[in-house]
Amino acid sequence: MRGIESHFWLLGDQIRDWGIALRPFHELPLVGPATHVGGYTIGPAYYWIMWAVRVVAGPWFDNLPHAGGYGQAAIESAADALLFVALARRLESPGVAFAAMLVIVTAPFDVALSAIDWTPPIASALGKAAVALILLNWHRGGALRVAAIVTLAWSALQVYTGVVYVTAGVLLALTVDPLFRRDWLAVRRAAMTVALVVLVLQLPYLGHRMLHPSSGPAMGAVSGGVGLILSGQAAPEVAKSLAGFAGAFNYIEVEPWHTPLPLWALAACGAIVAVRYRRDPVVPALVLVPQLLAIVGYALFLDTLDHAAHRRLHRLGEQRRHDAHQECDGAERRQPNPFTGGDVGHVCVLGLGHLAVVDTLHHPQHVDR
Repeated sequence: MRGIESHFWLLGDQIRDWGIALRPFHELPLVGPATHVGGYTIGPAYYWIMWAVRVVAGPWFDNLPHAGGYGQAAIESAADALLFVALARRLESPGVAFAAMLVIVTAPFDVALSAIDWTPPIASALGKAAVALILLNWHRGGALRVAAIVTLAWSALQVYTGVVYVTAGVLLALTVDPLFRRDWLAVRRAAMTVALVVLVLQLPYLGHRMLHPSSGPAMGAVSGGVGLILSGQAAPEVAKSLAGFAGAFNYIEVEPWHTPLPLWALAACGAIVAVRYRRDPVVPALVLVPQLLAIVGYALFLDTLDHAAHRRLHRLGEQRRHDAHQECDGAERRQPNPFTGGDVGHVCVLGLGHLAVVDTLHHPQHVDR
């Protein structure tokens, strides 16, 4: 946080949101900030979090806006530390986990947004924390733990709508894990807990709609496109979504070079993860399902796509290459055997995992909530 007093970005959204955070809690909005495609986010989680940051950190900095930067940094750091522990234990390789987290915390777009209070970093942190807790099998400890993870994942969605695919992957993982273990009681408990927590978290939105019926639905631009497709007035734009997905990956990971090889490597990593973790449905649910859902979801979005839409899923090309190098070196040091299929699986799951988790960053030219 060095130099935050002189390098903190204070744009229009930050002035608005910090002004809202300065209000008493009962005066906070029941929904989140406006989106650049119209409407607003589906709940007040972001304003509640920033209000809590203001209460805890604000008095130390005269309640000036950069107090939010300290709070945001603390939240992100806690999530990154938790994810490091989860990766180290899940992969049984602290070295690979450290290499992965080193790239994650120094990712250029993450760092670029660290100087500003905004929804993407907060949603990213909440999503990473939810994924980390599942990787730690923390959810198997009972309904309260499941509820805590659902709260994190759904709050991330309320903070920033682009994280919807990661949220879906988290909720899927919570249900398929006991299903795969044939623990039917745990399946029912997880499903009921997910439904109940989501319902409770959406009560503020329902209250907003009752108090302000003329405000329109939260995500009208998205639901409008889906309505046109379901009514037969439009068709899903699959080609546009695939092109956007590939373009975002190249924009983030490949430029200024132009070669299709990294895209083939991405597809190969996805196939390896699917095969390597076919008996562990939690990992595919967390790292593969969000990307597939993104392609499907943006095919249903009938507006113009830019790199802001898909590139949130492509933060780990450098991490994937770095982890592959580290894992190869580690395999050579640990045993005389050659690089194994399990090692390849570890590398690919790290790469695709962060690809899915950091679904919440956006193009800085857009207020893409």
